[in-house]
Amino acid sequence: TTLRLNPFFADAGTYTVTLRAGATNATESFSGSTNITITVLPNPALQITRWKLATNGNWSVATNWTDGLPDSNKVAVIDLGGDYRITLDSVSPTIAGLVIGGGNGAPKLAINSHSLTLNGSSIIRSNAVMLSTNATINGPGLLAVEGALVLNGINLNSSNALVIQPSALLHIPSTGEPTFARPTRIS
Repeated sequence: TTLRLNPFFADAGTYTVTLRAGATNATESFSGSTNITITVLPNPALQITRWKLATNGNWSVATNWTDGLPDSNKVAVIDLGGDYRITLDSVSPTIAGLVIGGGNGAPKLAINSHSLTLNGSSIIRSNAVMLSTNATINGPGLLAVEGALVLNGINLNSSNALVIQPSALLHIPSTGEPTFARPTRIS
């Protein structure tokens, strides 16, 4: 058995994992547990750029981000409190990773007729929404969904997984079925 950990950029810290086991045979039974402490260190090579306005706006406007546009060396972090929509407009970026949500409100990322390539682990937090229409999500990065993912005519092309957490909403309107080329797991 393999224990696979895929921490996100914002998950640096110390965690305790408790492993429990039990067995019974004809003459005796056994049970036990052990704690394993795991320390996740931040990746010093990974840069971030945050959306800095709690208002609607276009992805391609560099001044809307704290450190310029997200790219293959920068994780896009959209965690400012508020209800707003960021539209992936005239670009089809390749980014180091993506984090949507985590603060108050319900931030949304809308991807319409563009591609987004995720080179690293990405997450849609429980209070966030990703809306995709006739779009493509590429790349080797895992995409975990705790919030809402709306897929309307989308292609998911990747060598890594799409993980839908139990509390998440996966909405597929009847007008456009998605194509899944990546492993998909609904927890």
